[in-house]
Amino acid sequence: MTPRLEVRDLTKRYQGSHGEATAVHPTSFALAPGEFFSLLGPSGCGKSTTLRMIAGLEIPSSGSVLLDGEDITAQPPERRDVNLVFQGYALFEHLSVWDNVAFGLRRRRTGRQEIRRRVGEALEMVALTGFESRRPRSLSGGQQQRVALARALVNQPKVLLLDEPLGALDLQLRESMQVELGRIQRETGVTFVYVTHDQGEALSMSDRIAVLNEGAVEQIGSPREIYRRPATRFVASFIGVSNVVDGVVTGRRDDRAVLRTGDDEHIELPDDDLAAGTSVTFTIRPEHISLHQTPAADDSFIRATVTDVAFHGAVTRYLLKRADGTELVAVRPDGDGPSPAPGEQWWASWPAAHAVLIPESRTVSPHFDDRTFV
Repeated sequence: MTPRLEVRDLTKRYQGSHGEATAVHPTSFALAPGEFFSLLGPSGCGKSTTLRMIAGLEIPSSGSVLLDGEDITAQPPERRDVNLVFQGYALFEHLSVWDNVAFGLRRRRTGRQEIRRRVGEALEMVALTGFESRRPRSLSGGQQQRVALARALVNQPKVLLLDEPLGALDLQLRESMQVELGRIQRETGVTFVYVTHDQGEALSMSDRIAVLNEGAVEQIGSPREIYRRPATRFVASFIGVSNVVDGVVTGRRDDRAVLRTGDDEHIELPDDDLAAGTSVTFTIRPEHISLHQTPAADDSFIRATVTDVAFHGAVTRYLLKRADGTELVAVRPDGDGPSPAPGEQWWASWPAAHAVLIPESRTVSPHFDDRTFV
């Protein structure tokens, strides 16, 4: 199957007063038709620059962009069958909602009846029927975002690019718009490329996610893969809350590697290829950690001092300090057993199967293969 959108070794370098700087290292990925794909990472990681190169607003230093197998790298933005939705909406304040949505169709000299039909369908899709004569300034932030979406989708692009589109909204509205965006994407079948620094947005909305750091792709995978099997230390630390622990393999027990990390600690990893003396790093999610007043048999365990207890409604969050000064986070349902108090020493334990070994090598540019569409 030909990818709807393919990025091949896309790179962006800038020449500054202190020499050349690389904003985006060689990056490759391919998207299936109708896929919801997110570029996730902290500010300055290169995700918006990547999006702008796909849109044609930035010229790549090297690499190529293909749409349905056609190389569009040299095409100007207006000739690419993609549309871009900005965080600031970029609506025309002097035009009505109807005229904002119809703007692109009129520039293409679309017939009046076709404009009327498509604009009406677009406004109905974003639940703005009845708002046709309103001006953008009279709308809420969420409504303005819907107008921007309708204007982008009315042209029926093959790919819709969204650059932090919900960043200006408050939390409750942002969460409701996440649901709406997912619905609209499923109904239209348009391929979405979504830029965000919000992990919750990416995890809840995406078919796949590319995690970027310092201009390089650290990992590409489904939300569950990214969360449950982080490929690098950065991904483990950036996606959700995770405990990252270092240790040295000292021996084996059955099919598990036994680690030396510190006093009052016993850790096992479900890996039969680690030789004694190997330095390793693994991650364990807070929800997999149990707290006990005595060590749990047949589990990995660490003795630690409770330094903070925070109530979060359905769960309580515990901050623990190990003997070497590093910290762990554990969460458990509120009211589930005796509650540890700050200053007390407890045993944090977890089944060995939940510990995820982090590879030493850094994934810089995962390339497309046929398994993308399985």
